Amino acid sequence: MNVAVVGGGIFGQVIAWRLALRGHRVALIEPTGPGNAGSGSGDRSRIVRALYDDRGFAAAGHLGLALWRAWSEALGARLVEPTGVVYFDRRGDDAAATGFRSWLDRGVANVREVGGVAEEIAPDEAARRWPGVATSDLARVILEPGGGFGRPALACKAIARASLATGLVEPIAATAERVALRGARAAGLLARNPDGSLRAIEADAVVVAAGFAGVALVSEIAGDLGIRRLPHWTSYWDVPYPEGAMLGIDRLPVWADLGAAMYGFPDDGESGFKVAWHEPRGGGDEVAADGAPSPAQVEALRRAAMTRFPGLGAATYRGHYACAYDATPDEVFQIGPVPGVEGLYFVGGMSGHGFKHAPSLGESVAQLVVGEAPALDLAPYRLRT
Repeated sequence: MNVAVVGGGIFGQVIAWRLALRGHRVALIEPTGPGNAGSGSGDRSRIVRALYDDRGFAAAGHLGLALWRAWSEALGARLVEPTGVVYFDRRGDDAAATGFRSWLDRGVANVREVGGVAEEIAPDEAARRWPGVATSDLARVILEPGGGFGRPALACKAIARASLATGLVEPIAATAERVALRGARAAGLLARNPDGSLRAIEADAVVVAAGFAGVALVSEIAGDLGIRRLPHWTSYWDVPYPEGAMLGIDRLPVWADLGAAMYGFPDDGESGFKVAWHEPRGGGDEVAADGAPSPAQVEALRRAAMTRFPGLGAATYRGHYACAYDATPDEVFQIGPVPGVEGLYFVGGMSGHGFKHAPSLGESVAQLVVGEAPALDLAPYRLRT
C-alpha cells in the first residue's frame, strides 16, 4: 500500500514510521525538517501524563507513556524524562480551586482505573521533598510518578531517522496544496515544490496530520471543523543558586498548578526553568502575530508563578517559545476518516494535548489506515462540523 502523509510533526512522523514498520510505502510531505524551530513539535519539552478527567484521554495518555518509554529504548534516544508530575491542590472554595479539585479527583480515579499510579501527599511532606515549592496554601499534592516530560524536537528527529532506515519512507520537501480525488476516493496529493513548481503524488490513502495548515486541505470536503488557531507561548528562566538548584531536573517533577492556570518544567540543565499558562490568554496585551508575548505578559506570568516558586523573583528571563493551540471548541480531538471520501484521514484539533498522545493515537491511526483494529477507540474523536 502507498500512503501519503501530510505533515512532518510528531503525529506525521509517528504515523509514517508505524506504517513503514508494517511494510507500507510512505511519502511524507513536509516543507521543512522534522522538529524544526517554530513548529508545534519544535520545542524542547512537552508534558507527558495520563491524569485526565476524561477516561479516553487517560487511556491514551497511559498507553502513550508506555510507548514513549519503549521507543526510547528501541531508538536509543532519551525521548522522555521520567520526572513524575505533581498537581497542586490549593485550599479554598473559589470557583477555580473547587473546579480543579473536582477535575483532580476524577483524574486520580481514571489514572488508577487504566493501571497507573497517583499518590496523595500532605503539604508538609511535599515541602520536605521539594523545598523550592511554596506549600502553605495547599490542601494536598497529587504525584503521578509515571509522568514527566518528553522532548518533541528530539523525538521527531529520532523517529524520522528510524523511518528512513526502513527504506520505505520518502521525505518530500514540499507543501501540500490539494487532495487529489478519483471519484469518491483519495488518489494522492498535489504539492508545490520549493521552486514553485507543482508535483503530483499518487497514493492509495492520504493522512493529513499537518496541524492548522492541514485544516484547509479537508475543509472543502468535510466542512468547517471548528478548529481555530489560538496564539500561545511558554517562558524560560534562569533562577540564581542556591534557589535555582532546587528547581533542577534532579530535584523537582513537572508541575501543574491548574487552579491558578499554570504549569511548568524543572530546569533540564540547558533550557532553564519553564513556566506557561495552562491555556492561551490575550486580553489587553495580545501576543504578537509571531507568538511573542509583551513584556507586561511575561512579568504577569512571573508574578503569578512566584506564589508557588519564590525563587522566580530573582530570575532572569531567557526567552519564549511560540506554541499556538489548534483548538476545537470542546477541546476534543478531530481524528478519523473524512466523511464522503474513501481513503482520506485527518488528524487535528489537538488543543495543546497532542505530543503526549502521539504514540498511542498515531499508532491507532496507522492501524486504521491499513485495516487493523486500532489499539484505542477513535470513535469519540470522529470528524464533526
